[in-house]
Amino acid sequence: MAIVSEQFELPGRPTASSEEVLTGLLDTYSLRLVAVSRGAGSIVWATPAGAGELPVPLVSAVDTLGAGDVLHGAFMHFAFTEGLDDLTALKRAAGVATRSCEYFGTRAGVANWAAAF
Repeated sequence: MAIVSEQFELPGRPTASSEEVLTGLLDTYSLRLVAVSRGAGSIVWATPAGAGELPVPLVSAVDTLGAGDVLHGAFMHFAFTEGLDDLTALKRAAGVATRSCEYFGTRAGVANWAAAF
């Protein structure tokens, strides 16, 4: 699996679109899931069986520092600790990462929002 940001560059293809990144990573590395986060925009994803777009919740962001790390950690928690399928885990992780942006600092909101997911 690979979850990357829209700033990710495919080797040798620095101007590849998000969709080209999805295809490139799937084809090159035979991954079961590739997702590209796009800040406040939707997350695009692809699997060998199909592709789609996942909207992210809209919030009043105060600080986006660490949101990508929160996305990765929450995804791993939901996929491997909770045993959710990849797309459900990605959707829930996007919610956690988005909510983390409502607070200043990477840990400030944990007590307030982690239990909601």
